[in-house]
Amino acid sequence: MAHPSKVSAEQSAAFREIARELVQTDRWNRKNGKNQDFAGAIRRALEKAYLLGRQDSLDGSPHPVPEPNANAPNAPMNWLLIPPRPREAFACICRWSLGGEVRFPDEPWPFLEKRDALHRNPYWVVFTVDTGKNIKPLFPDGQYYGDRTIQPLLKLGLLAEIDDAKTPSLMLTGKGAATWWQKVAESGDF
Repeated sequence: MAHPSKVSAEQSAAFREIARELVQTDRWNRKNGKNQDFAGAIRRALEKAYLLGRQDSLDGSPHPVPEPNANAPNAPMNWLLIPPRPREAFACICRWSLGGEVRFPDEPWPFLEKRDALHRNPYWVVFTVDTGKNIKPLFPDGQYYGDRTIQPLLKLGLLAEIDDAKTPSLMLTGKGAATWWQKVAESGDF
């Protein structure tokens, strides 16, 4: 019998999401006085993973996982490969600014500005430009994101630095981010 190959990044991300969901459900149940069966939930998840692995070994090939197209630089990566907190930040920014539509390059894009506060870590505030060319915060409740939340999005190329800004600023990477968000919105993974 052939030994199974290593777990792919997509499979690892899917397992991590299952584990996060189990822990989140257990915490919610504990907080709200509901029945808890954390051990049973883990057992069921392990059984499912075991059965998938066994099926893969009998078939001789792992379950097909869509690979990103290396020839298309703007091809969207797997949504689960983005860490959870940056994923939620990106989804929130895109939902508020892009909705389900792709914007054209001449339309105003939201941008993030870095702010430093006394006795705090730097954080990023999201601003947008309305049709009257007025700059205003994107989120009415003054929501902001920590530097550690934004950095993975910068590394993945979903945000880019604005060169001509007076303060450190970032923006969604134009058509690539919008196309990527549209694919995520169509799949309903967010």
